[in-house]
Amino acid sequence: MGYQVYYKVGKLSISPQVKALPSLTKRLLLRVNQKGQMMTHLNQAQALFKEHLTIESLRHLDKLEKLTSGEEADQIGELWEVVMADADEAVLEQAREEGLI
Repeated sequence: MGYQVYYKVGKLSISPQVKALPSLTKRLLLRVNQKGQMMTHLNQAQALFKEHLTIESLRHLDKLEKLTSGEEADQIGELWEVVMADADEAVLEQAREEGLI
């Protein structure tokens, strides 16, 4: 299941799937930077959840987290909660073996 967040200047709408996410994760998906724009790496990380999670998408999430710093890195790091809840057990096991989680 994928999650979609739509951001328009001055307006934010959430797909029904996102409303089912835990409160903390939903707040992370809704955060924008001080200029009112989605954070680039965070936006890319969120896009990974639009399709079924694979080991490749988890590697990409890990890479994005390492490329960022500060609050944006913290927000990407907290997306791992969604990974733990949404990914197949085989994908999670491989991620553990690779040290991703």
